[in-house]
Amino acid sequence: MSAKPHLQSVTDQPTFGETGTPPAQPSTPAAPPAGGPPRGEGEGAGNRAALRQRAEKSLPTDRLSFEKQVEALKWIAQLSGPGKRPVTAEEISASLGLKGNTGGLSNKFFRDSGWIEPGGRGQYVATDGLVAFHRHFGMDSTDLVGAQAYLLGSARASWYWQEIEGMVQGAGVRTAAVLHALARAAGASANHKEQLELVVEWLEWLGLVSRDGEIIAANSLAAVSKSVSETEEQTSVPDAGELMLDDQTPVAEDHPDDIGEQSDGQATLAAPVNPVVDAAIVSMTFSVRITADDAVKLSDDQLKTLLAFAEKLRS
Repeated sequence: MSAKPHLQSVTDQPTFGETGTPPAQPSTPAAPPAGGPPRGEGEGAGNRAALRQRAEKSLPTDRLSFEKQVEALKWIAQLSGPGKRPVTAEEISASLGLKGNTGGLSNKFFRDSGWIEPGGRGQYVATDGLVAFHRHFGMDSTDLVGAQAYLLGSARASWYWQEIEGMVQGAGVRTAAVLHALARAAGASANHKEQLELVVEWLEWLGLVSRDGEIIAANSLAAVSKSVSETEEQTSVPDAGELMLDDQTPVAEDHPDDIGEQSDGQATLAAPVNPVVDAAIVSMTFSVRITADDAVKLSDDQLKTLLAFAEKLRS
């Protein structure tokens, strides 16, 4: 018995696989909103994330001009004062005529430079160096270099100066090389270039480097020449010829009022009427002269120790 084909009724609805009926097309996604895809989506998400990513080291903000950042540092010194009152970012902003916490965006860079330190949640206090800077500048606003000397010690210990100090010695290097070195040390990218350039601007302001076109070089004298030269004039050790010990310049006892004359023409006072005839237990004669060129080769601790020693000799 031959099989008969079974006939089925055809409905008006198309069925998958039915000849001549195309499959349903997937719905077209809605167009992105004007201005690009939402943050975190689309092809530009990676670039925006890179812009938002923070460097590993604290950098000065690029949302304030360099001049405003210097003003912010001075306001911290004034508001905190010798009493070390904690200062908030909002207070700094108000002093600068800004709103919100914009005035405190460089606080972490100031902290890493050793000029301020945490004073509570979201608050900072001036360090002794910053207080001394403000006091000096307040007494003599024409002597900015002298005031900046109080900020140099901690700045020279900062991560950014430690990174480039060696490479900017002598004839110096190109600005691009300095920025590359700072970016590598800070864990920064090309998106932080403006902030890295601000680091260099701070170094120029401090007098640690100078820029000649595209070349950045260390200022071997600018960092300490003024403060050291002034201190040297006040605490310099006299030359050997100026140190006269009684037992080194004997004068006859029967001429107590005589004034002798050395071969170099310098007058020497006569010995006292009743000179001490006991031999000296300790007798030293030496000459020490430290120039500004010598001083820049010393660490801060070495320089302080040397000057303290010179002061003891003077007294």
